[in-house]
Amino acid sequence: MSKIDKAGYICQLDTDLLAPIQRVRTKYTKDICCLCPVNENLFLTGSNSGRVAFYDIRKKLDRPLFYDVESHTDHISDISVEGVRGGRYAHCTSGDGTMSTFNLRKNKLFIVSDAELKCDYTSVCSLDSAKKVVVGTLEGEMLLYNYNEYAMSADRMPGHTGEISSIVEYISPKENHEDANNIIITA
Repeated sequence: MSKIDKAGYICQLDTDLLAPIQRVRTKYTKDICCLCPVNENLFLTGSNSGRVAFYDIRKKLDRPLFYDVESHTDHISDISVEGVRGGRYAHCTSGDGTMSTFNLRKNKLFIVSDAELKCDYTSVCSLDSAKKVVVGTLEGEMLLYNYNEYAMSADRMPGHTGEISSIVEYISPKENHEDANNIIITA
């Protein structure tokens, strides 16, 4: 398990022993505000200054595999990864009103979306069954992006009054219920 603490440390913990395995604080970790697991080895972080980093827990955590400093001018509000066991792309929403998409296999930026609305992008969720990425905004509107078409949204829909701070995909307990996997829950 990996976590971030208030002092800017990335901590890798053994949950059976409740003991730290690694605890690292560097120039890359000082203002981290979100963390997203990709698979059992890789995770991403986003910072208050708009930086995105990829880490591999099999290596020392003092230096990320990739560190992006140019894609965003405001905080990273949320991160979502395509694929249940770690897909090819990670999506990061930002207070600058854009979504960046990173190619996880190549450890590099793929594309940054256009700033379609003049408000913060506050949350993101990858819907693998529908092959869509849903972005929530400060104004309560949701943007839908098709997989592999991340420069501009394919559709918009009203969410609810006020900020959409979180989006999750509803996974149906019934395996054969196809429509249930196209349901999202927002808060």
